[in-house]
Amino acid sequence: MIDIVVNATAHETRIALLEQRLVTELFLERHANYGLVGNIYRGRVAKILPGMQAAFVDIGLPKAGFLHASDILVDPHTLPWRDETLGVDPLPPSETTTSAPAVPAAPVPAIDTLLEEGQEILVQVAKEPLGTKGCRLTTYLTLAGRYLVLMPGVEHVGVSRRIEDEAEKERLRTCMQTLLPAGMGCIVRTLSVGVSAQELQLDLQFLLALWQHVQRPASQGAAPCLVHQEMDLVLRTLRDYLTADVARVIFDEAETYARAQAFLEAAALPQLTASLALYQDATPLFEAFGIDREIERALQRKVWLKSGGYIVIDHTEALAAIDV
Repeated sequence: MIDIVVNATAHETRIALLEQRLVTELFLERHANYGLVGNIYRGRVAKILPGMQAAFVDIGLPKAGFLHASDILVDPHTLPWRDETLGVDPLPPSETTTSAPAVPAAPVPAIDTLLEEGQEILVQVAKEPLGTKGCRLTTYLTLAGRYLVLMPGVEHVGVSRRIEDEAEKERLRTCMQTLLPAGMGCIVRTLSVGVSAQELQLDLQFLLALWQHVQRPASQGAAPCLVHQEMDLVLRTLRDYLTADVARVIFDEAETYARAQAFLEAAALPQLTASLALYQDATPLFEAFGIDREIERALQRKVWLKSGGYIVIDHTEALAAIDV
């Protein structure tokens, strides 16, 4: 039995995935430090660095984003697409969703032949800012749905490498090659196994409508500006983890619970709303499920293992040392 436990407060959201009441994954999102990965911006090229084959792009944040020439979509027809490079299911939160779908075999064109200073371009955040560095950007834009990841401008269909059944992979690939309009590509995600063509088409229609909104000049405004914001942690978790194997999704905050219900209805997944539940006991939710205790144990310097042994974790400025 799998449970998803959602603790939402004014300052942060914590989500735990439990299998047989054991914590298997834990996600945290602080509202004051909302993640940027997946956001799409209309940016302006601030500076080109030919020696680094890169450019700095102003996207309206305190630090300009970094865009390398290899992350600029030039001519997708010249790229040697391979399913093994596209095959990773790009979305749970631990995996990158916005990096280029494949690496060109041909030499990367000079950056100053691709961009010029002052030029406005659509970019997506591939990596969060780190230290004194700005975020890493790409023009390989992706929009994630429940079953598909839409890749505008890339005419290719990739299938998740986690789908092992070759007949199912071929069915999904053939289906999407039929459904996709010209100039569009996609990655078929693991959740698509056994899904009908009609359900895939609904997901595709949602993503195409979202892409039209991203392209609409009125939604973009003057550069630099945010064009599309990635879903928050709660909705991403529902999109990526809520399957028939999940017995319950338990919320301790009514507004978040209602928002989750509305999301599933809008995503044409009303059958999954039955698994949602609102927790109303006096004992804090994470305490009731023993999650706070597990977090405290996992963050200690000495962490005990099931085998009876333990590891000791020490953090330094240069590295993290783990002594078994």
